[in-house]
Amino acid sequence: MILFKSCPRCGGDLDATYREDVYCVQCSHRPNKAALRAAGLPPRPSYQDRRRPACPRCGATALIPLKRLRPVDNYCYRCQPCGHIFSPAARSTA
Repeated sequence: MILFKSCPRCGGDLDATYREDVYCVQCSHRPNKAALRAAGLPPRPSYQDRRRPACPRCGATALIPLKRLRPVDNYCYRCQPCGHIFSPAARSTA
């Protein structure tokens, strides 16, 4: 997603294809979170704001969140009682 004329430094276009790596196409400036909100890009929900699902195998809610290798990877969990590793399906908000 390109945000036209949104760079706070030079007024250039921001490349917001990956939310973790937003930069200006013209001057390579990386704006802070406040500048991104002013440009119209909503903040990404934090990891703690996400609700943990139940284990599909045993139904337990005692889950251990696993670290992601890249920011674009899905969230994965390990169930404490049965050891099952799973990634919940993405839910649409529409």
